[in-house]
Amino acid sequence: MLKRELHKIFIKRGLVYFFLVVLVAEAGLIFSRVSRELPTAADRELYFSLVREFSGELTDEKKAALAEEKRLYDEAPFAMDDMGQYSKYLSGRTGGWVFFEDADYAVSHGTQIINGCLWRALYPKASPDLLPAAAMLVFVIVSETAENETNVTMLKSTSPYGKKRLYRLDAAIGITLAGLLSLMVSVLRLAAAYRMFGLSGVGLPLESLPVFENSPMPSLSLLQGFLLVCAMSALGLAAYTSLAFMIGRLTGSALTTALISVLAVILPPYVLDAPALYYFSPVSLMQSIGFLYGDIVWEGEQYGGRIVWSTAAGRGSLAFSVCFALILMIAALTTGKRRMEH
Repeated sequence: MLKRELHKIFIKRGLVYFFLVVLVAEAGLIFSRVSRELPTAADRELYFSLVREFSGELTDEKKAALAEEKRLYDEAPFAMDDMGQYSKYLSGRTGGWVFFEDADYAVSHGTQIINGCLWRALYPKASPDLLPAAAMLVFVIVSETAENETNVTMLKSTSPYGKKRLYRLDAAIGITLAGLLSLMVSVLRLAAAYRMFGLSGVGLPLESLPVFENSPMPSLSLLQGFLLVCAMSALGLAAYTSLAFMIGRLTGSALTTALISVLAVILPPYVLDAPALYYFSPVSLMQSIGFLYGDIVWEGEQYGGRIVWSTAAGRGSLAFSVCFALILMIAALTTGKRRMEH
């Protein structure tokens, strides 16, 4: 029965081509975002040369050399003579700006200077990835909801290959597919970042990256944090797929399923702010990097008042989100059975 369903959904209905298009589009977006970190060859050359020179423990000698490099970088736009000394700082302005932002953070917080562009490219922004979510919504509508509308599900349930196993098969395929799709997106992100920036600093603390200042999970390394984000994103997409199945079974309408499912993933980030947002599973897991954010607040006259850069997720929000996601997945695999028996 599994083989028949897979053949019907992915081959006869052509969803395999649709998912390939989604992956190609997602790859294009990922590689485009990564390439914008350092847009020119001069930016990349200056950035990588500075990272190579100053990576590792910041000794007093390195700090003195770093201050000198920063002085030359700041003077470059106003230099009137000896332009050969300043040429690299003029042609690679963006690369230098990105490096010195990270370097200032490392010096002030006592951390090592890392390849920040690499890790910013690996960690997605705290927002749901809409392309995989849209792909899974199409899967739910094509595999089950559309068949409910045309009574195909009722006919299949009377067949030798249907009956009690039917209610869970499409949901199991969808949940598995969602997890695999999310992990493939993470692999694409890793490939794009590695191609552009290489791979380094995997064992350094999470708080080595400025965006994770005051993180509630400071014991994690940068690599462990990335793997945790990948796992949470996969679970979140699987739970979202389960939610779409549940909505489809309750409403029996493809249009209503699409509308409610789209609103469920788009509205919460606009309506709710952290920490409340991170109790709203599965969307909270779909923007999983937010669980690693800490409270970052700048306050004082020098900042013109109080600036809140990020707010940490609430206590217990990750455990609650994971538990609720698992409940959605279990419900998607069980409620269809009760409905068909009635």
